[in-house]
Amino acid sequence: MIVEHVLWNLFLLKPKFLTVTGLETLLEKALITFSNNNQEQMHALIQEMDWEIVRQESTKDPSRRSRLYDHEEVYDVLKNNMVREISTNSNNFPS
Repeated sequence: MIVEHVLWNLFLLKPKFLTVTGLETLLEKALITFSNNNQEQMHALIQEMDWEIVRQESTKDPSRRSRLYDHEEVYDVLKNNMVREISTNSNNFPS
């Protein structure tokens, strides 16, 4: 599931990158891997890039981001009742 979100963020950033050729390049460079039992793994740099893309959605207000990764930000958003309703059909998420 995490790999899907990372790939979605890459697609939003560079739509032409996520073609078959783009995915093959990521596989060839061992930046993403898929095991025989369909387990997905990615290089830490790819995941960090995803976190930064999500952070850029709102650098000052974590409650406006599509996802939260930092446990302190999650706590702050919940504590201060800053949770907003999101739709699973939003353009921020793959369908």
